[in-house]
Amino acid sequence: MKIDELYLDIDSQGDLMLPDGGFYVQGAAAILPRIRGLIQHAGEHRQLVVSTMQTYAANSAEFEHLPLHCVDGTPGWSKVPVTLLNPHYFAEATRDASADWKSIASENAQIVVRKGTLAPFDDALMRVVFEQLAPKRVTIFGVTSDYGVIPSAEYLLDQGCEVRIIFDAMRGVSDDNASKAQGQLERRGAELASTADIIGSAHRRRPTSRSLANGRRKASKATQS
Repeated sequence: MKIDELYLDIDSQGDLMLPDGGFYVQGAAAILPRIRGLIQHAGEHRQLVVSTMQTYAANSAEFEHLPLHCVDGTPGWSKVPVTLLNPHYFAEATRDASADWKSIASENAQIVVRKGTLAPFDDALMRVVFEQLAPKRVTIFGVTSDYGVIPSAEYLLDQGCEVRIIFDAMRGVSDDNASKAQGQLERRGAELASTADIIGSAHRRRPTSRSLANGRRKASKATQS
């Protein structure tokens, strides 16, 4: 199975996305319809979605400096239901250490990876999944932009992937820092796009320098709103 493109949906979980969540990311609820639209679009066009879930024990060291959130099995840990496709596969490191991820991808619309890290590719199973799938291009969105989206884009660019960041379908703890990082990633070859760009056209042309400049302006406005 050859994967030209997949969508990377980062941590769209109740504790992060919903206003009553344990570690609500400001503005995340407002982008939930866009995340839902992107995931549905991927499903309709038979493009694989890989989703991550922060997953912690209640006594995790993460909570020495962060609010209690995404504790395994709690309501806030769960993915927001509209971000799930069927069929989907929940990956577990202990069970799936030797899994054939291309085979799993061929049988599912979505792979969901539990991780005990903020940055997705700090997790060993995530690295293995992507090494096996070897996508040519990855479209990234979700929360948080500064601890999830940006580090993922950096990792994937280092691996030689084409990267597309959906700037109006992400929110961060510090969107100012994320905006600066977007500019750096763009100079490395990442593409900035809006949700409408993706949903409006399944076969979007590669951006010109003018469209990239427009993307920068839109991204700056989106992260400030």
